[in-house]
Amino acid sequence: MATYTFAIDETGSFTMAEEDPSFVCGVLISKDELTIKQKYQQAYKDFGLPEPIPNDTKSLIRSETFHFCSLTPEKKDICKKLLLPLADKVYVSKGKPTLYANNQNWWLVAVTVVISEFLKTGTFEQGDKVEVQIDNRNDETWGVIRENGDYKTPVGDEAFFKYHNYIKEQIKINISKIAQARGISIEIKFLSDTCSFFINLADVVCGFARKERKSILQEKIVDCSCSKYASNDDPAAFVDKNPITALSLIFQQISNDDLSNVPLLENNLLKKLRLDADNYPFAFDMFYDLLKSKIEERATNSKLVAIKTVVNVFLKEIRNANKLLLPAAKRLELMVLFTEYFSHIGDMEMPFAKDEFLEALKENGQNSETRMLRKWEKYISFSLHEAQVLFNGYRFTESVENFETIWGEQEKIVSLMPKHIFENEEPRDEPTTALIGTLAQSYAYAGKLNEAIDYFEMSKAYAIKTTKRTDSYLLTVYHRQGNIEKARKCFFGQTGKTPEDYAAKKDFSDSWKLLSYCKLRALELYKNKSTNLPCVDLQELKNYNSEYPFPLIQKWEGIAAWFEDSQKNKQTVENYFSDAISNLLKDENGFAIKTLALPIIQCFAIVNNQNPFHAKYNNIISELKKQCPAFDVYVEKSASQFVIKNNKADIWERALLLPFIYA
Repeated sequence: MATYTFAIDETGSFTMAEEDPSFVCGVLISKDELTIKQKYQQAYKDFGLPEPIPNDTKSLIRSETFHFCSLTPEKKDICKKLLLPLADKVYVSKGKPTLYANNQNWWLVAVTVVISEFLKTGTFEQGDKVEVQIDNRNDETWGVIRENGDYKTPVGDEAFFKYHNYIKEQIKINISKIAQARGISIEIKFLSDTCSFFINLADVVCGFARKERKSILQEKIVDCSCSKYASNDDPAAFVDKNPITALSLIFQQISNDDLSNVPLLENNLLKKLRLDADNYPFAFDMFYDLLKSKIEERATNSKLVAIKTVVNVFLKEIRNANKLLLPAAKRLELMVLFTEYFSHIGDMEMPFAKDEFLEALKENGQNSETRMLRKWEKYISFSLHEAQVLFNGYRFTESVENFETIWGEQEKIVSLMPKHIFENEEPRDEPTTALIGTLAQSYAYAGKLNEAIDYFEMSKAYAIKTTKRTDSYLLTVYHRQGNIEKARKCFFGQTGKTPEDYAAKKDFSDSWKLLSYCKLRALELYKNKSTNLPCVDLQELKNYNSEYPFPLIQKWEGIAAWFEDSQKNKQTVENYFSDAISNLLKDENGFAIKTLALPIIQCFAIVNNQNPFHAKYNNIISELKKQCPAFDVYVEKSASQFVIKNNKADIWERALLLPFIYA
């Protein structure tokens, strides 16, 4: 039996204010207290503090010496070197709950989801023990009565302990089912960060997670969405008296993949909300946050298609909404979001025509957009997602023409911007990065790979946040060109690791990174007949057979396994191909997602032409051609390659049957 220490601290005030990001940070620490104390003593010495170095806990950390907010840049560097490595894994709450009463309630939800995610995903044996240490709540946080604007002091010990014991019991109730299911025992303690090295370390880690997350902690962090917290109350009980609470409860369920109350939402609840002018826009804010959260989850466990019924309910609602209840600025935001969603699930029809978007953009009024440059930026945002829908419909030339025009206009605007407003006078701008990157995608889909490479590289010059997605696109281009060296360089740009280090880490939770790894492994086996990159047992992964992009992971790992040993791996390859094809051809998938099955069926014919999809291939492709004239044209241009019988192409050529990332 093992004992684990999980220390928790927080940052922010947990209020509604957007300018005050708030989150709880839970740190898994496997090192014992003596080891941690020795690292703190070394840090104390490196800080240049007076000797002798304290040997007892309180003397070493009782002051502000190791509080993150009091660390100088030099001391932060020391803590990065000595203290951060003590954190094995960092669980960070993300976003707000869909329903909460006050800042204290939000904090409690955040603590619950962080502990819950640790208990769900941790590697435990029956009988293991987890000690959760949580930093004491300060007076301001837990609501001591004010006198003349100031808090009463001192706070009585009885009230202090009563409050913390109550919170402790609430947390135990919230997590008890998970602990029982895992067969582990939980002990929860509230302690001060001036008497626990574990909580003090959590304070330091929490500070770095807030200030320097991407540069030093990204690989250790697990995001824990507060929106997934469910109170288990019945939404139907609140529809009449408090419809916004009912909606919050339904969204809690949807966040946890429970769609049982969607009919209640469609048939009754939205009618009630239309009568509440104050809460009606707020309902769409909640929907926006829910859908954005689901889109962001695509990398780890995509379930976007599964919530299409929910999205369609709100799409119908916004189409019929009273403009006085839902002003132009809000409708513009939602039009972009709906377009983004339908692009991700492979649809080739726009949820809103461009003319509808422009009409809302041109509206004048108290709640309309009044800034010229912001209107242009919103138009770019809409166009970016419109391009993805055009890609889904194989209208690549149209997208090239659109974005050559838009980039021409944006280039003029950028050239007129005064250089002194930019750092080092370099005009970096995220919308420009996305715009040029989408033009590059358009070229890649249209088969103009050299132009695509040039524009992807150009987009990097404007990037502020990250170029990881651009590197993943470039890897796809170099993969198609058979350039292993450049594909490897792009893999490092996307993941921050060599493919060997990535494989050794065995963290395959991000589907996009895993897809790039499997593509690279297959490429090396195809070109070099060997690779040092080990295979990944996909069926062991928690997100096995999840929505797109996972079927492409199955495709490329299957191809790699075939190259590695076609006899030994034949059954594995067949399983991967069969699961991928079945997944892609589901009725609820959008058009573009279904087309991705065609190359896999072609590859399957080489592995086993008696497979159940072989005889259906011609009917599948015929039906897809009927649905999309542009796809019909694309197929006819390479007609011989799309024929499955008597096709002389090898498995690699068949795998690359479709353009760019569709392969």
